[in-house]
Amino acid sequence: MADNASTLGTITGQLAEALTPLTDRMTEDEILELLADLGFVFPPELVSQSGIGPALTNAELRVLRFLPSHLTFREIGDRLHVSANTVKTQALSAYRKLDVGSRSEAVARGRAVGLLDG
Repeated sequence: MADNASTLGTITGQLAEALTPLTDRMTEDEILELLADLGFVFPPELVSQSGIGPALTNAELRVLRFLPSHLTFREIGDRLHVSANTVKTQALSAYRKLDVGSRSEAVARGRAVGLLDG
């Protein structure tokens, strides 16, 4: 098992070194999108603790996960047992942290950084 971990560590280091010339010319969003396209998923805990991507609160994450459903804020609020205004406030806060201006952009960005499936 230790040999596998050592081998994986070596391969990971070599991959990072090989990608550096490419990623040095990319924005953070482009790197995150590339990793998402390659199937890499950033767990919310990793995103929050490491600074990779936006750090959303649990309430913001909970609302974000409903955004692809196309439910209204009132319907989301009913399901979460909070007011539509609370949902709107949490959604707008998530938009700000995700650096987006709309619900559809928040869904796309959430998927790109691994906060949403799809």
